Amino acid sequence: MEKSAHYFLVGLFVSLAIFFLFGFLIWLAGPHDKNDYNFYTVEFTDSISGLEEGASVQYHGVKVGKVMKMTMAPECFNLVRVDIGVDKQTPVREHTRVALETQGITGLVRLEMSTEDSDTKEPVRREGLKYPVLQGSGSQLYKALEDIPVITAQVRDITKKLDGLMDDQTMASMRATVANIENMTKDLNGLLTSGNVGNATLLLNNLSVSSAQMPEIMDHFKKASYQIDAASASVNSMLRRNRQSIDHFASEGLTQITAASREIKGTASSARKLADKLEENPSQLLYQPSAHGVEIPK
Repeated sequence: MEKSAHYFLVGLFVSLAIFFLFGFLIWLAGPHDKNDYNFYTVEFTDSISGLEEGASVQYHGVKVGKVMKMTMAPECFNLVRVDIGVDKQTPVREHTRVALETQGITGLVRLEMSTEDSDTKEPVRREGLKYPVLQGSGSQLYKALEDIPVITAQVRDITKKLDGLMDDQTMASMRATVANIENMTKDLNGLLTSGNVGNATLLLNNLSVSSAQMPEIMDHFKKASYQIDAASASVNSMLRRNRQSIDHFASEGLTQITAASREIKGTASSARKLADKLEENPSQLLYQPSAHGVEIPK
């Protein structure tokens, strides 16, 4: 009897332990997480190799959530959707960046989130999707590793082209070019004598002096242009004020000037005649000319 009671107690203890263990696991993986998380769908067109469900989601290095589910997009062969749950206090916005990163030397893959301060809009949920959508990018390390074969092929092609260029004829042409450059350098060294250097220095000094005087000359030109503008403005203003007088002068004054010009021409003609007579007989200024009678026939 005592032996049966002992087995009963052991079985009861084991049953309770298993019950509490399952209850704890259900609590840990169940609604406990969902009540504290906001959920988002991250879309990747890059490879997400190494990422698994339950992987850590961090914001600037601080763990804020985990990967919940990964699925292929049926409408696009190159699109992978990753559902994540993050803490409700995490500042997730429309343009929040989600990048795939490798954690140290352990090689564990995680998601790293970052948000700009200027980004204030909330993420948008597209039709047909359960959660708001964020854009993701693959690991830079994986991108570099994927690019290695392409870079290797390009280096191989360049090497082949260089091998084709470096034949004997090309090398001879390069040596001739180097020799021509050396000869040109010697000729330039011969031209750079002390006298030429002195002339060049004097020329540079003159240019420097002229350059120093240029601002003053430009100031004079500016002042002259300002004075011309002011004079032009004054003339225009005077013409506007005396427009009526100018029109009256043009209609009546020009006629009087024409008549006066004719009288002046007549006076000038008389003066020329008098000058001609005086030149012929200057004594006319002192003596009266003798009277010349007309003989009347008897």
